[in-house]
Amino acid sequence: MEQLTEKIKYIPHKLFSILSGSPRGYWGAFVLFAFLFLIFVLVANISIYLDTAHTITPDQVNGIDVHLDKVNEKALDHILFTLSHNELLLEDILEAPAISDPSL
Repeated sequence: MEQLTEKIKYIPHKLFSILSGSPRGYWGAFVLFAFLFLIFVLVANISIYLDTAHTITPDQVNGIDVHLDKVNEKALDHILFTLSHNELLLEDILEAPAISDPSL
């Protein structure tokens, strides 16, 4: 038991002596570790992207089937009618006489 307590007391002394050294000795290892870590993250992100990028097609989003070859003519006519009606209303507003501000 005494040997174990001596080892525990001795560990911080070793640790502090290692950490109290010059940072020049550890800078290269730190840069290598950071570079390898960034490469690992990049490879992991690329693999996740390649696994999921081609699994969903635009036709399957939210269970909606998209068919672009059919044109709803009734809806298109309604939209064109609404646009022309709104254009006439806008022209009426723009051609209306100016009203002065009564608070002045």
